[in-house]
Amino acid sequence: MGAELHAEHLRVLRDRRRPDGGFSTGRGAASELEPTVLAGLALGGDVQARSWVSARQRRDGGFGELSGRHDGPTTAALASLLLEGGAARRALAFAVAHRGLPLPGEGDERQGWGWTADTRSFVEPTSRVLIAANRLTPSDTAVIDEAERLLRTWQCADHGWNHGVATVLGDDLTGYAQTTAVALIALRPQATEGFVRRGLTFLRDRWYREAGRLTTAQAQIAFRFHAVEDDVARTTALLERLRPRAARASTVALAWSALATGPDELLEPLRGAA
Repeated sequence: MGAELHAEHLRVLRDRRRPDGGFSTGRGAASELEPTVLAGLALGGDVQARSWVSARQRRDGGFGELSGRHDGPTTAALASLLLEGGAARRALAFAVAHRGLPLPGEGDERQGWGWTADTRSFVEPTSRVLIAANRLTPSDTAVIDEAERLLRTWQCADHGWNHGVATVLGDDLTGYAQTTAVALIALRPQATEGFVRRGLTFLRDRWYREAGRLTTAQAQIAFRFHAVEDDVARTTALLERLRPRAARASTVALAWSALATGPDELLEPLRGAA
């Protein structure tokens, strides 16, 4: 990875830190959970960011946002990657316990995970829970198998992943590069599976057509995890071209860019078993 590019991402990211130690989605706003977690991961397990997140964890393992909006499994699963020990385990347990609403036509059973517990299950939230389970509870085959089965089921006919299900009213939906990249990050331990290899082929063909900073950074991590070196080089080149606009990027996209361009050890929380 380009050391200077990574250092520039970190410099801009550190400038975003709020006085309370957290990070906001944009410049000058109040600190929020997701940008603080991602910034903390990008900064190598940043102590201030971890303290900010830890202070907002409830006894049930979930988190409170200053805005008062509902939290859910997606933020808790992500936070578990930054936290340590019992706090990390409680965050993941909260995420796992808050499955999404039953999917249309699939009975009353909750399965998979949505953005909050009162929404239906989606690809990215389920992928986040899988990433956290692979990292923190690799022996929990029930959760890992559930997430993998759903991602396998939700794969679109073009072999990418949409936001949710693969078909609606009998019509095939189109996959997107960003959601496909997140799914492939989560499916790193299943890298040799045929459906994962087909998803990787889709991403290699599609990422540059949707090449914003967030998609490019997440695609780069997927390519690194699946050892696609030529596309790692191409995504790095695009992030280099985006470098002059780093100060205008959202904190979330900037943090993903820092992760994508950093050393291998920075990606360990996303990689799988500790």
